[in-house]
Amino acid sequence: MLRTPASSARTVPHQVDEPPIVHHPIDMLYPVTVATDLGPARSALKDCGVALAKLDETCCIPVRSPCMRELGDTLRGAAATLDGAADASTTGIVLTTLEDAGAQVGRLQVGCCAPDRIPLFARILEGLTTAQLAVNKALGQAH
Repeated sequence: MLRTPASSARTVPHQVDEPPIVHHPIDMLYPVTVATDLGPARSALKDCGVALAKLDETCCIPVRSPCMRELGDTLRGAAATLDGAADASTTGIVLTTLEDAGAQVGRLQVGCCAPDRIPLFARILEGLTTAQLAVNKALGQAH
């Protein structure tokens, strides 16, 4: 068995001088020209609203109307945020709203009793994806 001297058995914590973590506002990290980059997102959200209106008109279960109104409010909120977007930090907030809208669409679609409405749900989900991709592109995060 190899023995080491007692003095080498002590461990001295290694200290590394690391620079402090600096948090930058998102608009410094992702420069965008919001006015021109978000047109596809705005158009996609408008189309989502049209498809949602058709779903609401044809739904046979009145109890689902509050869920559809909530989704409509979410879509309008995302559109309003985009319309008022002055910088990337405002624009980035929309991504979370789009995710919430996608979850709401999923809940509505899974509970739908009419297969002929599936294309409307798919249209909304595609619109949300189009909006998300446009926002990511505006933020410089496109792949």
